[in-house]
Order: sequence, then structure tokens, then C-alpha cells
Amino acid sequence: MDKKILRQQMRRQLEAMSIEQRRDRSRQAIERLRQLPALNAAASVFCFVSHGAEIETHDFVRELLSAGKRVAVPWLGDVNLPRGAPGDFMRAFFIERLEDMVPGRFGIPAPLRKCDQIDAVCELAVCPGLAFSASGGRLGRGAAYYDRYLSQHPNMLTVGLCFDFQIVEQVPMDPRDVPMRHLVSERRVIDCGQR
Repeated sequence: MDKKILRQQMRRQLEAMSIEQRRDRSRQAIERLRQLPALNAAASVFCFVSHGAEIETHDFVRELLSAGKRVAVPWLGDVNLPRGAPGDFMRAFFIERLEDMVPGRFGIPAPLRKCDQIDAVCELAVCPGLAFSASGGRLGRGAAYYDRYLSQHPNMLTVGLCFDFQIVEQVPMDPRDVPMRHLVSERRVIDCGQR
């Protein structure tokens, strides 16, 4: 199956979930994520802030901050920047509270510019995606923001956070695609065996 068709299928399934299903399954997946030894050992965590039909991470980000971890979140650039323009890449900024976020590019929550841009790599990255495979494949939304960012930080432990139906048998991968080391859903935690 090609990436375009798989993206369409996953978007339909995500949008078909009720608010209650999304909330309950998100809570269950976050509970599994909390049990990941690497998360508990990490002093700094890069985590996406959920948007739209994604697995909900707002309370999880608050929890990380309350636990005293340094939390970095993605910034996708200026809201007026055309896709593919110079400077069209993801950066990470540390936040001190979730209220340091505002609607950003594509409507995705983004850190206020007063936040500190990361000058060091976080130990662990919690990543979104539309589909994942048990071998670590990740299918994003098609702009390669996460792949480009993660390829610049190869020592960060990558964790794909998703609903269980998003884990499929195979995800088409290109050479530039960065695999996940772990997958966490409401039903399971998978060690993908990637190093």
C-alpha cells in the first residue's frame, strides 16, 4: 500500500472516533507510556502537543512538567511561511507550562517565541504519526518535519504514541524516514528493535 492511501485510511479512522473513545484510549495509552523505564529515567523529554484527532497529550505534558522534567515541544515555523520555503523545518523549544503554547502553523499548538530553543538534545522523543509498524516504521503527515528533526538527533530514544489501530503490518519507508525504537498504544508497548 502506498503512503497516500494509508494516510487517507488512517485519517478516516481517526476522525470516526468519538470524543469519549479518543479520551479513554488516550488515557490508557498514556498509562502504558508512564510505565516505560526510559521515560522515567529521562530528565528531558521532547513531546508533541496533540491537535485534532491525535492521541491526547495535553495532560501528559502537564504531568511531565509537574514531575520536574524539562519538556520540549515542536515549533514548525512562522504561520505565514510557505511549505518548502527556506527555514521550513521543525525546531524544539522548552516550555515551563502548557499555557506557553499558542495556535501555530497548520493550527498545531506551538510554543511562544519567548521560550528557550533547545541547545541540547532531549533524551527521549514522544512522536505522533498516522500509522506505525511493529518494526518501527512511522508514517507522518507527509512534510517530513519529524524525520528531518530526528535525523539530526540520532541519540534521542524515539517513542511512537498512537492508538492501537494505527499499528499496521507494514508502513512504506523511504531512506530518509526515521524509525521508532518503541511504540506505545492503549493495548501494548512494542520494542521495535531499532538502534
